[in-house]
Formats: sequence, structure tokens, C-alpha cells
Amino acid sequence: MDHHARSLTVLLAAGALAWSLGACSGDDEPTSSPQPSGTDPGSVAATPSDPTVPDPTATPSPAGGGSEGEPAAPSDAPSTGAQDPTPIPADASDEPTRGAGGEQTDVLEALEGDARPGCVPVRAARDVRSGGFGAGPFDDLRRTFRPGRAARLYLVPQHSEEMPGVVLTARHTGSGATVEVAEDHVSDADQFLFYDVELRLPRAGTWELRAAAGPDRGCWRVTLD
Repeated sequence: MDHHARSLTVLLAAGALAWSLGACSGDDEPTSSPQPSGTDPGSVAATPSDPTVPDPTATPSPAGGGSEGEPAAPSDAPSTGAQDPTPIPADASDEPTRGAGGEQTDVLEALEGDARPGCVPVRAARDVRSGGFGAGPFDDLRRTFRPGRAARLYLVPQHSEEMPGVVLTARHTGSGATVEVAEDHVSDADQFLFYDVELRLPRAGTWELRAAAGPDRGCWRVTLD
């Protein structure tokens, strides 16, 4: 798995991680059992004169019956899991998944940006949603940009049942210069599908990047120095 596939895998795992942390709220803390106070060396513990009066120093019998010092009888009731340090989520359906029809909406909803049509300013974000696409890593693009040098972006479409290929068109807002790239190869990260696109931009400045694939459209505005 190359760098961009690993980066996308981290992105897709983010939603699952947040879901897991929500399940592990940590409200219930284990408490230690109270220990009986010790007696002075050489002393003998007093025995209650009336057997009907409970001895406050006596150790309670184990749950489920059985005399002191003997193992408790097994209970037919299943364990409540209180001794298991890993909570079991009540509903695993909250974990990001790829829909039965190839929808990757769970991934896009975890990103910054906007689900509505329009060009979204990237600013300092790494991964950004625009309409029916998620794209990134824009931080890598900004950090490594050199005029004419190859850079890579991953484009995650909302609909992936059919992956007809993507066309990415870049327009320089100052000069109007355009660069167009088509990519048919489909990459994957776990169960999710995306396009890994190589892009060469000839100059610094602000660029509008427009992606189109099947029914999905997206646009991002990024400034490169």
C-alpha cells in the first residue's frame, strides 16, 4: 500500500475511531474491595455472644451461596461483562461503512467542507468535502508544491457502485490557464474506493480544482506558494 492509500486508510479509520472512543466513555471506574482492618499482633478476635447478631469483621459469603472458604456454586446467569475492560458497543451500525449500493456517504460526512455544490476554500485543511467528493491531502500539496512538479490527490466519490473514471480540471484564477487530467484506475483502502490522480500545475497562485465522475461533482479552491 503506497503513501496515499495509507493516508486515506487513516482518514477512513478516523470515523471508526471517534465512534470507538464514544463507546469507551470511561464513566465506570473499577473500585477496590474494602479490606478488613487488622488486629494487633497476638490478639484474638472476639466472637459475638449472640449468633443472631452479625459480626462486622466477618467476611461476607460469596454470591451464589457456599460457606466461607468454599467456592461459590456456579451461577446459571451469564456474565454481565463487568470484568471485561473492553466495552462492547451497543450499535455497530455507527461505524463508517460502504453502502449496499456503493454509497460512500459515511466517509464524506466525516470531512470538513460542504455537501452543497460550489467551490470550497481549502484553507489549512488536509481533507475536504465538496458536493459528491472528498479530496486530499491538501496539506501535502501545499507543503511540497513546486511549479511543474508532479503532485498527487486522492478523490473519493460519493457513489462507487460504478467507477467510470474521473476528470480533474484545474484553472488558475489569475491567468485563466487550465490543466486537465483524466484517471480511470480505481484504488482502494479497506472497503472504500477512490481515484489516485497525478497533477502538475505550472505556476504558483490560487487554483480551482474541479472533479467530475458519474453523478458526482466537486470543486476546491487552494492557494499554492
